[in-house]
Amino acid sequence: MLERGSTDVAARLRHWLKENNISIKDFAQKMGVKEQYMNMYLKEDKPSLFGAPMLAKMSLLGVDIDWLLTGVKSEHSALGNNNTSYTNATLQRSDAAVVTIPLYRPRVNAGRGVPVYGGSATSIQVIKDMVRDPRKTFAVEVSGDSMNGDGIFDGDTIIVERTDNELDAHINKILVLIMDGVTLLKRLKQEKGKYFLASSNAQFQDIPLTPESNCTIEGIVRNVLREVW
Repeated sequence: MLERGSTDVAARLRHWLKENNISIKDFAQKMGVKEQYMNMYLKEDKPSLFGAPMLAKMSLLGVDIDWLLTGVKSEHSALGNNNTSYTNATLQRSDAAVVTIPLYRPRVNAGRGVPVYGGSATSIQVIKDMVRDPRKTFAVEVSGDSMNGDGIFDGDTIIVERTDNELDAHINKILVLIMDGVTLLKRLKQEKGKYFLASSNAQFQDIPLTPESNCTIEGIVRNVLREVW
């Protein structure tokens, strides 16, 4: 968290947005947060909102984090270069700042779900601060829009940490699950002693979990990557 100089940081971020012709609304969407959240930081300057996960996401979007925090541009700075493509593929950080994790296909379904027929694995580099334990972490692409309300959109790549299959330990967390041969991205909820898988898009109904449900938790969603242009 920022302890001092936060006003200058917010001012520099506003400058970066202006230089790159990005609206606050678009930037908030690319960051996977609500627009009012971003406005709160940029206008009211709330340093407590601005921690390592936000910095990691901004770096993936092309923000020079060294410059953002100190005002001094680093060698890899993209500030003022309007020809830069701000995607994960163009991430320019030192080897010590990134880790490599598996990237699995086919996509996990943030929708109505489809059967899993297997898939292939490649790899992806992500900022180290976005991963708690690389040995337990993988990435997978998202298909569908049932989790839009949580800032997870069709085509995003989610970072997932493998975990145990204990339901009570994961209440209210967004999970990747396999249920009856179908891969799903949902939030686990509990109400009146009953479990169900909830979407954050009102167009999708909750999925009840019963003792007969063949459900396995693959992992907890820890972060989101997004192609931005």
